[in-house]
Amino acid sequence: LTVKRPTLDCVPGEYKYVDTNADGKIDANDRVILGNGQPNWYGGLTNEFTAGPFNLNVFFQGSFGNEVLNGPAINTRNVSNLSNQTVDALNRWTPTNTNTNVPRANVNRPRELYDVHVEDGSFIRLQSLSLGYRLPSQLVGGADNARLVITGQNLHVWTKYTGFDPEVNSFGGDARARGVDLGSYPRARIWNVGLSMSY
Repeated sequence: LTVKRPTLDCVPGEYKYVDTNADGKIDANDRVILGNGQPNWYGGLTNEFTAGPFNLNVFFQGSFGNEVLNGPAINTRNVSNLSNQTVDALNRWTPTNTNTNVPRANVNRPRELYDVHVEDGSFIRLQSLSLGYRLPSQLVGGADNARLVITGQNLHVWTKYTGFDPEVNSFGGDARARGVDLGSYPRARIWNVGLSMSY
């Protein structure tokens, strides 16, 4: 991911461009890598707890050290066009609100990629939680074993990413373009209820 050449003069409330090579001008030679979509490490943790007729199975998964390009934020946080904006627009730069990273309202600002759109994509997800209950034998006549199970999937995500889902890849399975969010629909939260019986 790279910083693009500016097309507007630097004025208060606009994004600042950095002369990274200190040659006195802003051009393509000032481009820098803003992040890496590949995590430093990832993994999961699962465990099962049993108490009498109840059992609880839990599965957490996580990814750490990767960045995500929040593409929708280019439209919804730049305060630069007529589309809907996020609540961040309420904290935009004004002459009386200068301590912010949200730029001033400016319909002429080019829709470019700025480093504020590259966010920490680390997360921990409660991927599944399953609660089972072994039904009393007298409740289900003729059954040797009967269990009622309630399972939830994708129940909660702990992350600093401000988009819908940090585990996103708008280019499908292409590993060369990991960590790019161009408005992908977030995964659903799912609940299942099941009854198993053996005779």
